[in-house]
Amino acid sequence: MPPKGQRDTERSVTLTPQADATTLRLDLFASLSKWPTLEQALVKLFFRVGARMHELILIHQATWVANAHAPPQQNAPPVPPVYVELTDDEKNHMVVDGQDPVMKACNDAITTAMKAAYVKYKCTSASEKEDARLTEVQLTSSGLLASLLEACSSDARFSHLKDRQYIVDDRNAYSVITPDMAQHIWSLPAVQLLVDIIDTVYKQKLTANESAAALFLPPDIKDSIQQHKDKIAPALRALNDAKLTTAEEVLSHLQALSLANFVTTCDNSTELPKGYREAYQLGANVLSDLGHLIQRRLPSTRCSRSQTRSGARSRIENYLRRLFSPPRLLL
Repeated sequence: MPPKGQRDTERSVTLTPQADATTLRLDLFASLSKWPTLEQALVKLFFRVGARMHELILIHQATWVANAHAPPQQNAPPVPPVYVELTDDEKNHMVVDGQDPVMKACNDAITTAMKAAYVKYKCTSASEKEDARLTEVQLTSSGLLASLLEACSSDARFSHLKDRQYIVDDRNAYSVITPDMAQHIWSLPAVQLLVDIIDTVYKQKLTANESAAALFLPPDIKDSIQQHKDKIAPALRALNDAKLTTAEEVLSHLQALSLANFVTTCDNSTELPKGYREAYQLGANVLSDLGHLIQRRLPSTRCSRSQTRSGARSRIENYLRRLFSPPRLLL
């Protein structure tokens, strides 16, 4: 049986300021190499599960966008008018069905790590092995969660994540995981927080840089003219890439970006009540889907660039009307 007792689980992680999602992932993963050697293998596997889960969620979102804008197919099931998030059963199926090679490699490596633990603790029965797995996963995941929450508390980008329901549930359970969580690593609060951290940066950068919303950020008076030009350069390039041909298109485009920036900022605000933030989060998810559609121009949409932009603007306007018109959405 594994040894009982308290183990020091205070470990640091790096959440690089002003980094895109890719840089944040790489730097966060690198910071795990400073953890004690015996804990590195398992905590890195937890990270890989979370990072891959975020990628699979983006693929699921992009698939919905493509299907929603593709010509209707005979006998095909209807596409939901708004994106429906993956259920727990769907997420679990994505992780354990063995169809995704990256996730399968993670699962195989975790199984190998657990077998080594069974040998180390001389486990023979199924109950002993289950207890050993629960103990190892508990110690690693609680350490990772504590480190992530500490890093998030000092970074305004992620301060809103402490109110996520799975964090509240974990706190009410005194950070004790269930046997089911130990079997389904993606459901651990630490792994779910990893997904949300990556997704927060992804959405912020999607809005602030790639969609030209950086043009709406207030300038830093301490910057030089050249530094200011460097900061808005990605936004100008994105605006140029939109290939807008008339003044009306430019104005409509900028208006949509400004509204998108507003919704995303409210989604990440810690000053708004929880109900408001949840409502804005729905909007941020919709706008993120639209960003995929506009930027990637998925082949299956089969529509011209002007039709895509027009449809996207229409969907943004419709969403904003739904968000602000019915007061019950904000209660």
